[in-house]
Amino acid sequence: MKDQILQTKLQPPQVKGKILRRQRLINLLQENLDKRLILICADAGYGKTTLLAQFCAEFDKPFMFYDLDPSDNDLATFFNYLVMGIQRYYPDFGRRTRSVLPQTRNIEIIVGTFINEFVEHGTKVPTPEKQLREDFYIILDDYHHLQQN
Repeated sequence: MKDQILQTKLQPPQVKGKILRRQRLINLLQENLDKRLILICADAGYGKTTLLAQFCAEFDKPFMFYDLDPSDNDLATFFNYLVMGIQRYYPDFGRRTRSVLPQTRNIEIIVGTFINEFVEHGTKVPTPEKQLREDFYIILDDYHHLQQN
């Protein structure tokens, strides 16, 4: 399944050219990193992705960026990308989650396996470099592409 992953979906866009820097909004994001969820909401063309790109360019904590599109409505696709994004920092993460994906479409089993593996990597992995750190950030861009299913 690794060959089906488009690496560009897991990379924040590059900020090129003379783009207005939204320092106040970047500061607001940084000041709220202790929150479990931060939503950036605005109509198309208001610079949400550009803001995230600027934020990611200077972010010094472990994070994954995931550019969603309609194909990510498929559970296996979504969780494959989620695991691959985390594996950029923690290569041993996700083996069990990826092994259940071809076997079931049951969301409870998939999500349960993912969460259990995430928790175990945060607490039980013997070497610190293989543990998920407490502060790991998942950035989902274009979340509106996901349907309720």
